[in-house]
Amino acid sequence: MKWLFVMLFLFPLAVFGAVRGVGVRPASIEASFFPYTEQLFVQNLSAEKEWIEITIDKHADLFSLEPGRFSLEPGAVARVLVTFEEPEQSTSGNILVAATRVSPQGLETGTGMKIPFRLRKNVPSEYVFVASLEGIFSSGAAKVVGGIALLLFLLGALSTGLAVLLFQGREPRV
Repeated sequence: MKWLFVMLFLFPLAVFGAVRGVGVRPASIEASFFPYTEQLFVQNLSAEKEWIEITIDKHADLFSLEPGRFSLEPGAVARVLVTFEEPEQSTSGNILVAATRVSPQGLETGTGMKIPFRLRKNVPSEYVFVASLEGIFSSGAAKVVGGIALLLFLLGALSTGLAVLLFQGREPRV
């Protein structure tokens, strides 16, 4: 008898709860150069119109959102521009995307996501380049290719150096 009660009353709640939601791309944001603008794509995954509100959990003075609050039809996707200003020091936090709906009875329900962000201050361009090279040579196959390229470069430099030493002071033959 207990199982019948669970199946009849609790199972429909689980099914109806699954149709609520909001999807957001990208999943995270990193910025090193400022001002920096990123596009967020917000999708209403529910079967009803939702009110979407986007906020920042800390350092709200470093951000501007356009738009920050809007309605979204079922299945629709909206584009939100997030602009980051330069922080005083490197920092991180979350962009909070919340979808809310008010039922005819006045009950407000909601769902949402956190999009982590990281703002890095004063990253010189040569460090960004070196970090990019580290990423390229971090995989196994790339390490082999990088090692071969380095070996060829060193052999070329060595042979050039030897040629200069051997033929230094000699007149070329015609």
